[in-house]
Amino acid sequence: MIKINKRFFVFLSLLFIIIGLVITFVGFSMSGYSPDAYHIEHRRWYQLVGFYTE
Repeated sequence: MIKINKRFFVFLSLLFIIIGLVITFVGFSMSGYSPDAYHIEHRRWYQLVGFYTE
């Protein structure tokens, strides 16, 4: 049986946090360091379906 100790889980969790931060930083740098590049519409995140009656 494979024995996994607590240090391995701490190392793995810190590794995932660092990888996530790197991916976030790379994505933000690709936008030109502008939060306005992510703004698409004035709808909220929970308004997934829209019905237009024009």
